[in-house]
Amino acid sequence: MNGEFQNWLDRATAGLPPEIQIPVRAELAGHYHDALADDQRMGQPTATAHERVMTELGDAAETASGLRKIHLKLHRHLAAAVIMCLVLVWFFLNGSTMIPNAYVSGSVRIIASASMFTLFLGGLWLFRDFLTRQLGITSLRLPLNLQILGWGLTVIPFFRAVLLARVTPLNELLMTDYPLIQHRLFQVTEFIDTTSALLICSGLLLMAWRLKPAHTRLYGFARLFRWVAFLGGLIFAYSSTGQIMNLFGVNFVVMSDAIDSPVRIGLNSRFQPMENALWLSSGINWLDTLSQIFMVLQVALLAVMALLFFRAYLHNSYWLKQASEQTISS
Repeated sequence: MNGEFQNWLDRATAGLPPEIQIPVRAELAGHYHDALADDQRMGQPTATAHERVMTELGDAAETASGLRKIHLKLHRHLAAAVIMCLVLVWFFLNGSTMIPNAYVSGSVRIIASASMFTLFLGGLWLFRDFLTRQLGITSLRLPLNLQILGWGLTVIPFFRAVLLARVTPLNELLMTDYPLIQHRLFQVTEFIDTTSALLICSGLLLMAWRLKPAHTRLYGFARLFRWVAFLGGLIFAYSSTGQIMNLFGVNFVVMSDAIDSPVRIGLNSRFQPMENALWLSSGINWLDTLSQIFMVLQVALLAVMALLFFRAYLHNSYWLKQASEQTISS
């Protein structure tokens, strides 16, 4: 490789972390050699072709500044980390749920939940951009897209519930004069909820499968992130199974004879009396435990995403500081 170009390449990629610098250097070197070969095929001497290509590459300092803006994105990482922390705090304040029950929640809580959920979707989109573009883990693009779509679909049933809960005349009109329309709306909502759970479940399980435990580009969080995604996917799979059965007219039956007595779990058709249900288990009291595990996994996912953004911010800040010190010393 030409010494002048090598020096230009070193200065142009200064300040980039190694995991970013290696592919960027390879791409710039490829452009240099391709342009040099094209000029040589047109009959130009090697020295002349080299001078033209170097002129076309421009100033190394300007290129370095542009590459840092594209790949480091310090302000975006810090903003995304703050967003995930805000969503995590709201998750606790909102009763361990992202979206509240619109029929029993006040207007302030509904507006705040909608705002936080919008921030969460934005943070998830930034997370996909961070993993697939900056870290180059392109195999996670599909699972993250599935999760973004799945979480986005949950907005539709929420706004339907808000509309029916807040617009009393509309709710009364549907219940008295148009019960069939209300029934169809309920069926559509069930279908959307089921589709959403399936997309989120598939995204989490696929992400856990494609993520390598020893992935060095995740700053040491790869194994933790993989297990949290895998367990979260299993919980969503359990949830979506019940919703799919409900779509086909089969209900999960959860009964208890007293407030403090263990629950019984079974299956029955919507068109059969409860005593004809097929009881799968009795005396089991693990439903609360399962919901608590699900809450912990949601918290863990949000916490890991926030930690990854903070770690990326600190990591890229370190390399940017190193580049600045080298520039001053030179």
